[in-house]
Amino acid sequence: FNRAQDRVAASNRVLWLTRYLVDHGQAADARAIAVSADDVGSGGGMLTLAELKERQGDQAGAEAGFKRVQERYGTAWHLGAYYLRRWKATGDAALRDRGLALVAQSFPSGFEAVPSTGAAPVDGVAFTNFGARAAKAGLRKTDIIVGVDGVRVRSEAQFDVLMRTSHDAAMQFTVWRDGTFVTVKGTLPQRWLGTGYRTHRPGAGETQ
Repeated sequence: FNRAQDRVAASNRVLWLTRYLVDHGQAADARAIAVSADDVGSGGGMLTLAELKERQGDQAGAEAGFKRVQERYGTAWHLGAYYLRRWKATGDAALRDRGLALVAQSFPSGFEAVPSTGAAPVDGVAFTNFGARAAKAGLRKTDIIVGVDGVRVRSEAQFDVLMRTSHDAAMQFTVWRDGTFVTVKGTLPQRWLGTGYRTHRPGAGETQ
C-alpha cells in the first residue's frame, strides 16, 4: 500500500487487508493502513477506517465515519449496512429499521425470503471470474447466487449490501445449480470472495 503509485486505487482496495490483519492479531498494522487510506479521501479508504473503528469497539467513531461517506459521496447503503450489523449485535429494532430505510434503494421490496423450491430464478448474481477462495467456500463458477444468509439476492447491488451486513466469516449462500436450489454453507475469511460478479437476468439481457 505504501509503495502504490495510484494511492486512490490502493485505498479503495484495502478493506479486506485490514480485516485480515485484525483477524490475525495485527491490529496496529491494520490501523496504520486504514488511517493512511482514510487520509487519501477516497470512499473506500474512509469506509476502511470506519469499519476498523467499529470492529475495535469505537461505535461513535464508526458511525461518524460512515456518515462522512454518505455526506461526501451521497452513498447511504454503507451506513445502512452498519446499522444492520449493529442491530444483529444488539437486537435493537430501531437500528434495524434505520438500516433498512438506508438500503431501500437496493431493496425496494425489503428483505425477501430465499426460495427453496420452484422454477429457475428470473434474477440473481453470476460470477464473471472465479477463484480458489470462492471454491473453498463451496461455490461453483456456474452457480447463480440467489440468497445470502437467508435473504433473497436479485442484483449485484443487493449482494454488495448483504456481504456487508455481518463480519461473520461463516456464511450461507443459496444458489441455483443444476436445475435446483442448493444451500451452500462455508467459511469465507474477511467475507471476501476474490471474484468478479454481475446481476444475472436470463432472457432480459445481462445487466450490471
